[in-house]
Amino acid sequence: MPYRNIISVIINNYNYGKYLDQSIQSVLSQTRPADEFIIVDDGSTDNSREILDGFTDNAIIVLRENGGQAAAFNSGFALASGNIIFFLDSDDMLKPDCLASVDAVWRDGVSKVHFYLDVINENGETNGLVRPLGKLPSGNLVEDILSQGAYHSSPTSGNAFNRRALEQIFPLPEQQWRSHADCPLLFLSPFFGEVVCIDKTLGFYRVHGDNMTGLFRDRQLFLPKLLSEIARDVRQDELLAAFCRQHGFSYQPGTLLKTWHSVKSRLVAKCLHSDRASMTSLVETRLHLILLSIQALIISREQSRFRKLGLIAWSIALSAAPKTVAKGLANIGYRRQAT
Repeated sequence: MPYRNIISVIINNYNYGKYLDQSIQSVLSQTRPADEFIIVDDGSTDNSREILDGFTDNAIIVLRENGGQAAAFNSGFALASGNIIFFLDSDDMLKPDCLASVDAVWRDGVSKVHFYLDVINENGETNGLVRPLGKLPSGNLVEDILSQGAYHSSPTSGNAFNRRALEQIFPLPEQQWRSHADCPLLFLSPFFGEVVCIDKTLGFYRVHGDNMTGLFRDRQLFLPKLLSEIARDVRQDELLAAFCRQHGFSYQPGTLLKTWHSVKSRLVAKCLHSDRASMTSLVETRLHLILLSIQALIISREQSRFRKLGLIAWSIALSAAPKTVAKGLANIGYRRQAT
């Protein structure tokens, strides 16, 4: 049957051969098939390319030298012709009705559609959690981004983007976004139209030790991953500031770095005795970060009053604790306050 939209699905892969087949099969099993299926392998050294040899009749396969996530995104987008574009991480999966559900709600003026994802482990087992936590927003989100530096969004695989919006963002700077290349897509696309939320889970988000959002190793908070997220926040704030200057929006640089999630990351890293936790333009003491935490929680829209009080108490206890105790508090905090 004919469809009114053309949907392109792009999988970007680097050394995720153990998950790649499942990700590809999830696209091929859609009740509403993709009109275009592109898989970009970014110089994998595992068995990924052997797996891709079995799908040459099902997808456009791009084999490139390793250049990072932004380079893989650029390669895939350059080949895509759909007006709706998915970027699916190769360790994630889509549920069979995902494309049909997005197609049904798509309309003129939409910059992106986002939806929830069931969290699974490396073995594909669910744990009852979804990403993201909390209510996904709909509508015009520009003011939210300008005032907070961010908005509540699903991860990469939980989004479908309007090609016209992406044409204003691509090509991505490849060195700047070797990792976390979804940030420009997620946080700039709402400037080009409204956002629509589908209030159900339409895919699976895999958390494991190898991916950038897997903050735990052996059940302990993994500091290098946390520092990577802190660096991402700085780059994202710089991205928003530059974009807003260019397009005539009023954005105060540093706004994103004052949000609860950003301040929390720097406070935890600081309490674990990492000097790399501080912003390059400001020597942040624990007291300064606690004051920022309180300020961020007061204005936050994501937590209840009771939860805010608990998070303030946690922040103060974390800051006052010796390093060994702080590690335990950080582990508890990040598990209970999953972003």
